[in-house]
Amino acid sequence: MFPDLTCDDIFQLETQRLWLRWPRAQDAQAMALLAGTPEVALRTARLPFPYTKTEAGHFILSARQANALGRELVLVLAPKQRPHDVMGVISLHASTSKKLLIGYWLGQPFWGKGFMREAAQALIDMSFRITSAELISAETLSDNQASLNLLTYLGFTQEGVFDTSTPQRGAISCARFQLMREKWAQHSLAPQIEPLSV
Repeated sequence: MFPDLTCDDIFQLETQRLWLRWPRAQDAQAMALLAGTPEVALRTARLPFPYTKTEAGHFILSARQANALGRELVLVLAPKQRPHDVMGVISLHASTSKKLLIGYWLGQPFWGKGFMREAAQALIDMSFRITSAELISAETLSDNQASLNLLTYLGFTQEGVFDTSTPQRGAISCARFQLMREKWAQHSLAPQIEPLSV
């Protein structure tokens, strides 16, 4: 699904304040510390809690394999001035040849500053430009207001709410969103207004 451009670990995506880069083995400790807090892990459907360095290491290995095969694009958010640091993770999974699924988490020290908005916008823009995807979908916990706000700002449309169960959270309520290529094209050219920081 993803082209050769993204299938090598030298790939990086630059934004105003961030590098989005492949995860590395040395990221495991920082990822476990950031994603292992209840404030972060319990706002997701799939992150285990507690989240250990070993689990982070398994995730990194799996992500690198999926990236190399072009099935996913899993990237770490790192500040430009400290590119070896970790702030969070953002990913796109190829559900089909025409559909991508976006997922993300951000460490609590970085909340409220618009970092995930910046990363997600860049990744979405790039993905529609370099793949044949016709839509990007997203699922978020129904009570995760920051994630709901982010997806709405990015131009996603809420498609509904559903109940499900995961090994990590048990029974949960999720909201499903999608962003069609046509709407993205219109949204990306629309005049920008000052958004709510996420």
